[in-house]
Amino acid sequence: MSQQVIRPFTLSATAPTSSKLVVELFSPDAPGTNQLLYIGSNSLAEAAPTYVRAPTCDIIEPTTTATVRGCDILILLGVCVFAPQ
Repeated sequence: MSQQVIRPFTLSATAPTSSKLVVELFSPDAPGTNQLLYIGSNSLAEAAPTYVRAPTCDIIEPTTTATVRGCDILILLGVCVFAPQ
């Protein structure tokens, strides 16, 4: 049975205006546990390059999904940013 889980977290950081935000999502190996992570995705055009790194699949360095064979997707990852009050 598939279930959607949203895991909020808080991070305090400072970034200059107009800078790019890079978010890394790490999922540890859990062989034999049936604990899998499915990332939301679609096949619409990218607003910016999406990168993937998967050493088990011989993708050692961050590589754009556009250059990975069979990976014609846009990964969806929501990030809410709040300016200090």
